[in-house]
Amino acid sequence: MHMSSNMIFRKQIILVAVTICVVLSCLQNINNPDKGRQENAGEANRLTAQKENLQQMTAAVRELKRLVDILTSHLGQDIALNPKALLERRKMEELAKVFSDAEKENVEEEEEEDVEQLSEEVDSSNHTDIIDGRLMSSTGKPVRVVVLVGSTARSGTSFLGELLSQFDNVLYLFEPELHVRVVTKEMVTEETGIPLLKDMIYCHISRNFSTWLRTRASSFNIFRHPITKTHCKNWSTCLAPSRLRNACRGEHIRVMKVIRIRMAWMRPLLDDPQVDLKVIHLVRDPRGSLFSMAKHQLHKLDPGLYCPLIEDDMIQTPRLMLEYPGRVLGITYEQLCLDPMGKATEIWRFLIGDDSAKLSPRWALYMENHVSRPSANQLVDVYGTVRNTNEQYQAWRASITEHVLLDIEASCESVLRKLGYNLFGSLERARNTSYSLFMNQDKPV
Repeated sequence: MHMSSNMIFRKQIILVAVTICVVLSCLQNINNPDKGRQENAGEANRLTAQKENLQQMTAAVRELKRLVDILTSHLGQDIALNPKALLERRKMEELAKVFSDAEKENVEEEEEEDVEQLSEEVDSSNHTDIIDGRLMSSTGKPVRVVVLVGSTARSGTSFLGELLSQFDNVLYLFEPELHVRVVTKEMVTEETGIPLLKDMIYCHISRNFSTWLRTRASSFNIFRHPITKTHCKNWSTCLAPSRLRNACRGEHIRVMKVIRIRMAWMRPLLDDPQVDLKVIHLVRDPRGSLFSMAKHQLHKLDPGLYCPLIEDDMIQTPRLMLEYPGRVLGITYEQLCLDPMGKATEIWRFLIGDDSAKLSPRWALYMENHVSRPSANQLVDVYGTVRNTNEQYQAWRASITEHVLLDIEASCESVLRKLGYNLFGSLERARNTSYSLFMNQDKPV
C-alpha cells in the first residue's frame, strides 16, 4: 500500500507540474498580448484572443484544484504520516491559491478594459474636462496644445520639440503617431493619424497604447513626463492607462511633435472650439534632411516620394495661416539655425499671443545650452539637440555625394525654389561655400 501510494503521488505530482506549466503559459500570453496566440492577431481580434487565453487559464486552474483534491482524498492517511508529502501538498495548495488570485485579477482587468473601451467611445463633448465649452486640465487651468509638424525626419524637429517642452506643467508626446504605424503596418493616414492625435489632446489613453509603450526601449521616449522618467519595478502598473490619463489631464500644456502627419490634415483639430491649439510647421532643405535620413539608414533615399509631401505642406501652411490667424506658424530649419534666439522669441510670442513679449528665461537658457559648439573631440549625437547651428544648417554640403545631390535636386527643384534656395547642379559648386545656399545672396551668411 505504501509503495502504491508513492507511485500515485509521483504521478499526481507530474500532472500538477504539467498543469502549472499550462497556467504559466496562459498567464504569459495574457500579460504579453503581442506573444503566443496573439502574435499574428489583428487589432480587432486582440481582446478575443486575450479572453481565450483567460478561459484556458481558468480551466487549468480548475484542473490544478481537482488534482490537489485527488491527492488529498486518495492518499489520506499516508500523506498525513509523510512530512515530505504533506509539505508538497501545502505547496500545491499555495500555488493553487496564487493562480486563483491571478485568475480573479485578470478577470477584473478584462472588465476594466471593457469599461475603458466603452468610455473611449464617448464623444469628447461629454468629456468631464470640458468646462464652459473649453478643455481644462484637472487642476482647473485652460489647456493649450502645441502641435509641431515636421515635413520629414532629420529636419530639426527634435531640437525644436525640446524647446517647446520647456514649460512648467507640460506633457510632451514625441511622435505618438508611430503607434498607428506599428499597429497597422501601413503609412499613417488622415483617417488613422488625426483620431489618435485627438485622443492624445483629450487624454484618451487606451490600454492598447499603454501596452505599446511597454514595448519601447524607454516609454519616456514617447510619453515624456515625470511619471515615465522615474524608476519603476512594475511597468504594468506604472504605465496603466488610468495613470497615464491622470498624468496627462493634470498638465495644461500639451506638446506633440509629429513627422508622419501632413499640414492639410490639421483643419479638424484647428476647428475644434473646445481646444486652444496652435500648429508650427518646420521644413528643412531636403538635400540636408533626406541625405541625413539615408546616411543614418532611417529610410531609403526616395526624394520622389518625400518632396511632393514636403511641397504640399509648404502650400498648405500659408493657407492655414490665413484661415486661422495667429494659430499657425511656418518656419525653416535654416532660419532657426541662423538666428536661433530671434526665432525662439518669435515662436514664444506666437504661442502666448503677445507680439512684444520677451523670451522666457527658461527658453533662453535652453537655447544658450543647445546652440553652442561642441568641443573639437566631442562626437555629435545623431539624435542629440546640441549643435553649432551657424554651421549645422548646411553641413551636408561637405559630405553629400554627387549622385545623391543630383537625384534630390532633380526631384525637389520646385521645393528648393519655394524655399528660396539655389540649385548647385554639381558637387564642385556644392562644396564651394562661396556659392550661397540662398538665391538672394552671393555669399553665405
